[in-house]
Amino acid sequence: MTLPKIASDFQANWEAPIDHLKPAMDINSCPKDQIRSFILKRLFIDAITFGLAPYIRTRLSQLNDLANKNILPAAHLPFETLQLNQTNFDHFWHGPIDSSNQQLRDHFEVSAHTITTPHNWAKLNANLFRHRDADGSTPTLIYFQPNGCVSTQESHRWLLQKSIDMKTPMNFVIFDYRSVGDSIGTFKSTNDLIVDGASIVQWVRNELGTPDDRIHFYGRSLGGAIAAQTKALYPNLTGRFISERSFSSSYDMISRIVHDRFKPNLHPMLRPLCYLLAPLAAWAVKSQGYNLDAVKAFKKLQGEKLVVYHPQDPVIPFNASLFSKVKNHPHKSLELRTDEFLINHHNSPLSFYKNAEEEIASVIFK
Repeated sequence: MTLPKIASDFQANWEAPIDHLKPAMDINSCPKDQIRSFILKRLFIDAITFGLAPYIRTRLSQLNDLANKNILPAAHLPFETLQLNQTNFDHFWHGPIDSSNQQLRDHFEVSAHTITTPHNWAKLNANLFRHRDADGSTPTLIYFQPNGCVSTQESHRWLLQKSIDMKTPMNFVIFDYRSVGDSIGTFKSTNDLIVDGASIVQWVRNELGTPDDRIHFYGRSLGGAIAAQTKALYPNLTGRFISERSFSSSYDMISRIVHDRFKPNLHPMLRPLCYLLAPLAAWAVKSQGYNLDAVKAFKKLQGEKLVVYHPQDPVIPFNASLFSKVKNHPHKSLELRTDEFLINHHNSPLSFYKNAEEEIASVIFK
């Protein structure tokens, strides 16, 4: 049985760290004269471009849709997949207790919450895994998911088990970005995802009361970049930061993918074009509001940092990985290693790699 949710457990607000993330043009809150000016500017642009502006806007809109679906595919998962994940989640945490779930349920209780972002733009589904021995000083780890996952898939469950094994109580917050799973809202730009992360941080600080030095961040893949940019907004948050198999920036990522995938298929005479097309494609996506810069954020982070990577990651080219761009910046790093033959070093569970879970746990559970 799914836990009931109230309309909103917590209302996040605009505050100094995230004020700059407000959209420049919110038609619902702009004065009429500003809206009129905006319309006149568009008409003027249409006129001086001989009517090409609508065509350009249409193509940019198509590019926006393509970027949206590729950056956050979890927002487009089939209903049947979401339903199956929810059923399995409910059975594990709220169904019969057996040998497969007894230990975790003996140590953690789960509660579902709804966090409303500033301006009521989105309502985020969040699951709080509270350790039964937790008190006001117990650390809380916020888990930022990969772009293809929903919270009910529980890619974080191994962290709960390590908390038990290492006898270190910790609370865990796992949430769905807007438009993913049970979260409501429209994903229009990567700033939206940072606002989502900041809203969760407000809830953890103000509602759960976790001290600033005990709020930890763990981000995997896309979640690593969002976690970095969210944590960088709050210099007082000195808890630990773990980035697992994530990229340096969306610009680097798109540029490298376009270059690496298109260049081998082009005639040798045309291959130099990739050096122009790759950054052009990255710029076009960036111009639509999809821009994450994990390197810039990483250099601002306070507290201990760990970067986990694999040099043969098939999704994130090494030259676009976070590790490749912060090698000379103080942090700990962990290269994933295994003797097994694995095709996908981006999505393979950490348990497939030598001591990976233990190495990461030794940083988190101190």
